[in-house]
Amino acid sequence: MLLKLSKEVIIETDSLDREHLLNVKDELQEAINNIKAQLDHAKAEFQATGTYADPKWYASANAALRAKRLTSQKLSREIGKRRKVEQPNTTSLGEAFIKEAKTLLAKDTFEMLMDASRSSVENG
Repeated sequence: MLLKLSKEVIIETDSLDREHLLNVKDELQEAINNIKAQLDHAKAEFQATGTYADPKWYASANAALRAKRLTSQKLSREIGKRRKVEQPNTTSLGEAFIKEAKTLLAKDTFEMLMDASRSSVENG
């Protein structure tokens, strides 16, 4: 997947490992915070002095902020996909126990054990 980080920087995420993508996301978040700080400063300046920021600058800063947020969301989705692929499907001890108990115990014994367990969970 291609991600546009700025006008000059486009990265191909397929060639990057998850750790590198996390670093790119951190850098992107810093850029988002920087833009937000600039916009907040412009708003504070208006409130304090009544002087508006340059409308073209203000519009382009807001557009950059939206674009970087969108890129950050795309990057988050890509990182999530990688995490699912890299981590094996983990089974909890409880799930493994139930699976084994089903195969080892007689049906009525298994159902009695499950009923007792449910009752224990429901009653705290």
